Amino acid sequence: MPAPLLLNARPGDHLPPMQFAPLTRHDFALYCGGSGDHNPLHTDSDFARESGGQDDVIGHGMLSMALAGRFLTALAPVDALESCAVRFVGKTGPGDSLTCNGKVITREETGGILRLALNLMMIEAHGREILNGQAIIAVRRS
Repeated sequence: MPAPLLLNARPGDHLPPMQFAPLTRHDFALYCGGSGDHNPLHTDSDFARESGGQDDVIGHGMLSMALAGRFLTALAPVDALESCAVRFVGKTGPGDSLTCNGKVITREETGGILRLALNLMMIEAHGREILNGQAIIAVRRS
């Protein structure tokens, strides 16, 4: 069942943001195990500095994408997600607090199906953009 606010959303409406707990090294290690991406850039500070040219480890881009997915599935069931495409525009590190925001771009209702196109943006606590993209949610109206 979609969130009631989604059923009444109109173009230009901002959806309630979802804030996530600060990212930890443990989160990055767990994501390595779950994704199979064991690049030491995500878990080894020395490697990140010496080989990756980073100040510290960085989070997986797809971890940020997964958090954006949590935002979307809080709005509507996963089977209502028709498409989602994002662009990674910033890096995350340990301690970064992320917030996902959404804005309704278009609304169509045909044949009992409500289809909303959304702009997505993930930002960290200081306003730095991490990802942006678009998603389409299609729900059957009862």
